[in-house]
Amino acid sequence: IWKHFRASLRSPHMREIVSPDPVARVVADLVSLVEQQSPSDVHIALTGGRAGELVTAQLLAAVADRRNVHLWFSDERFVPGNDEQRNDRIVPSDLQCHVHRVPGSDQIADASSAASAYAATLHQYTTTRFCSDNTLMDVTLLSIGPDGHVASLFPGHAALTSTAGVIAVSDSPKPPPVRVT
Repeated sequence: IWKHFRASLRSPHMREIVSPDPVARVVADLVSLVEQQSPSDVHIALTGGRAGELVTAQLLAAVADRRNVHLWFSDERFVPGNDEQRNDRIVPSDLQCHVHRVPGSDQIADASSAASAYAATLHQYTTTRFCSDNTLMDVTLLSIGPDGHVASLFPGHAALTSTAGVIAVSDSPKPPPVRVT
């Protein structure tokens, strides 16, 4: 993952942000992007955990007009839609923007079906704006967990070999064991 991540930073469209207050800097850059893209749609992949909560809360407080904002989740725990363990709980349900949520265990049969449904939605909203065979975000926020995992991809886990855009993880070493990433 790191080899591909570091290589992606060499792209003219990617940049690494390093700041004494990274949350404030990321939020400022996101607000600027949303304002620059208006009225074009802006697609943002959110991360979970403490970093995701901080950035998302500040972003939503700072952006006045959110009609062109699409929020996605880099990973989600496969639990019921109202479960406190879900990453998407950080986005209010009455928010005036497009929130694309991974189907929960109370909405769909299994994590593989949830991954397929989420991949289809992702493809529907993002591929035609850039090209026909890639799903791209304007901004992807990722954080690294204390055990080294990124978006429910854990060091040494078999899921790291997948080339699919969205996958189900059925044996996560961190509870809950079933996730979509």
